[in-house]
Amino acid sequence: MEIVEIETEKLVRKAKKGNRKALELLLKENYQQMYKTALIYVKNEQDALDVVQETAYKVTMKLDTLKENQYFKTWLIKILIRCAYDVLDKKKPVEDLNQVSQTKFSSESENPNQQQIEHLTLFEAIEKLPLNYQNVVILFYFQDFSIKEIATIVMYPEGTVKYNLHEARKTLKKLLGGAE
Repeated sequence: MEIVEIETEKLVRKAKKGNRKALELLLKENYQQMYKTALIYVKNEQDALDVVQETAYKVTMKLDTLKENQYFKTWLIKILIRCAYDVLDKKKPVEDLNQVSQTKFSSESENPNQQQIEHLTLFEAIEKLPLNYQNVVILFYFQDFSIKEIATIVMYPEGTVKYNLHEARKTLKKLLGGAE
């Protein structure tokens, strides 16, 4: 077991006993990943911040329901994804990713480079995938979760996660015109 995991488990135990500093530290350690994940789902900065805030609130209120302390991070991301879906459900129709990305590009530079355009195309392709494929792609490639962790988050067997990831890759390859 890694030192980071042991420290996380200690902090979770302390937080469960009511130590607010431990809970605050856990949330701070995971803030960047929470924000990035939320942004991928809701595609707008303000909504992503709302999702992170709602997630922090729910984690605070439900920390005692976490059964195994070593799975804190997976549990946290599972809550965050549910909060992101809640925001998306309330905001139908959802903003087009293309509009959000173009706004970002125009603020960064007048002529986006080829890498930015390819990145945008990848996000557009991911957005066209079925939701179960989107989830595994985002969690595996953008958040570096293992197959086992993803299975816990999305509540699918590991074999289903592997299959969804395989099918998502195949579909993305077709959507992107055979590009790797």
